[in-house]
Amino acid sequence: MTVNRKYKILLLQLPGTEFVLRGSYSIPLAAGYLKAMAYKKGLLDQVNIEILDLDVNIALPGSARLIDLIISKSPEILGFSLYSWNSIQSLFIAEEVKKKITDIKVIVGGPEVTLNTK
Repeated sequence: MTVNRKYKILLLQLPGTEFVLRGSYSIPLAAGYLKAMAYKKGLLDQVNIEILDLDVNIALPGSARLIDLIISKSPEILGFSLYSWNSIQSLFIAEEVKKKITDIKVIVGGPEVTLNTK
C-alpha cells in the first residue's frame, strides 16, 4: 500500500520596518498567486502550502522568534519574497533555519532576485 504524502511548503514575505511602525502590512501577493496557481493546477493534493501570517509581534523584536516559528512548522520547502526592505533579514533567517533543518530547500523570488544579485 502506497501512502501519498504531501510536501510541506511554507511561504513568507517579511514586512519592512516602516510598514510595521505605521501599523500597516506588506501583503504577500506573490505567495498568494503561487498558492492560487497550485490550486488551479490541482497540486494541492500533493503539497500543503502555508503562507505564514506575520503579525507585528513577530516582525518587530528580531528574527529569533520567527526562526523558531518556522522550525516548529518543519517545512520541507521554505520560500521568501525578496524586496529591498527585507532581503538581508530574509536571507539571514533562511541561513539560520537551514542550520536546524539541514535538508530544507530554500527558494527565493521577487524583484531583488536578479542576475546581478549574489
